[in-house]
Amino acid sequence: MTRSSRGADNPFAVVGVGASAGGVEALQAFFSPMPPEPGMAFIVVTHLGQGYESALPQILSRSTKLPIIPARHGEAIEPNRVYVLVSDSVPTLRRGKLHLRQSPNRHQYNPIDVFLASLAEDRGEYSVAVILSGTGHDGTLGAKAIKEKGGLTIAQQTDHTAPRYPDMPDNAMASGAIDLKLPAPAATGEASATKSPMRAKRSATSCATSSGTISPATRNAPSCAASSAACRCSNCAISKITSSGCGRTVRRWSSCFMIF
Repeated sequence: MTRSSRGADNPFAVVGVGASAGGVEALQAFFSPMPPEPGMAFIVVTHLGQGYESALPQILSRSTKLPIIPARHGEAIEPNRVYVLVSDSVPTLRRGKLHLRQSPNRHQYNPIDVFLASLAEDRGEYSVAVILSGTGHDGTLGAKAIKEKGGLTIAQQTDHTAPRYPDMPDNAMASGAIDLKLPAPAATGEASATKSPMRAKRSATSCATSSGTISPATRNAPSCAASSAACRCSNCAISKITSSGCGRTVRRWSSCFMIF
């Protein structure tokens, strides 16, 4: 792991959340169940028209207790905060600071890809990508970059729960870059439970739900039961690992990947 990816002696994960068309609803569903102190930072990148200033910070502030902060150039990110891109800038993360630059022809850029690629370089295995509702393929290359650096990648599952516009998550899944496929509220539990994305990723390869929301490669692995059932996964890290599993009742299967 590089020095920049650690950031400090007490590193925290950074979650890059990409969304486009239909993204407001997906973002509300994602942040609404978020605990007040998840121990990580969130950067939300959406597609915005030239000269348009997003009202997303005000909208999301009604869905979560986390501070919602408009992304500002040169600002050092801190855990337990949500930074939202509010202009048509192209964002990157370098040495734990946000950098915003204007593009002469923004249509040539995929801002979610650009940001996630910079997040992968800056945070390494402490990076997380979440791809929500949207059209096109923005986010696919960025998710690949994070996966290659050992981070965790999550896409909003295409089923009856949404997304309204499935192109972005579907394209990311089709590329093979996605570790977990989840509805937006379940993605919240997975992201907020992840103190070390790399370790959670290793747990994910040995746990699967009976509903098959994990990638196909993991479906034959030991399963963690769904809501209101005891976790039976021997690799569960909620408490000390024992041969009989954690033995703790969990509200949703994603809690089986909590890493402390």
